[in-house]
Amino acid sequence: MEAVGLTERINDPSLPLSSLRLLVPPLQLLSAAMWQLAKQKDVLNYEKLQEFVLTVTEAIPGLINHRQRAQLVLGLRARLILELCKGSTRGSVDSQVIQSYLDRLPITSANTDYRDAEVKTTESTFIALVQSLLKDPVERAYFFQV
Repeated sequence: MEAVGLTERINDPSLPLSSLRLLVPPLQLLSAAMWQLAKQKDVLNYEKLQEFVLTVTEAIPGLINHRQRAQLVLGLRARLILELCKGSTRGSVDSQVIQSYLDRLPITSANTDYRDAEVKTTESTFIALVQSLLKDPVERAYFFQV
C-alpha cells in the first residue's frame, strides 16, 4: 500500500507547500543573479537571461502576457546578435555563428493569431537588418559607429 501512495506522489505534478518552501531560496538566488546580469549589461550572457525569462513565464503563465514575453525575449536575442555583429567588425566572430542565432530567432509560432503581427514584423525587420550588416562590412562599420 505504501508503494502505491509513493508512486502517486511522484507522478503528481504539483509540489506540496513544504517542497515549494525549499525552492524559494534557490529561486531568489537565481533571480538575483539574473538581475545582476541584466544590470551589468553582460550582453554575451543574455542567452542565460533569456532562458530564465522563458522558464519563469512558462511556469507562471499569468506573469506577463504573450506579446510582452515575445518582445522581451526578442529584445534579449537581438541585443546579443548585435553584440556579435559588432564583434565581427573586429574580425572576432564568424558570420555563420551569427546566422545560427538568426535561425533560432523567430519567437512567434506559425499558429499564433493576428495580435502577434507586430512581433513578427519586428523579427523579420531585424533579421533583414542583420543580414544586410553581415553582407556589407562598410555598412556594418557605419552602423556601429553611428
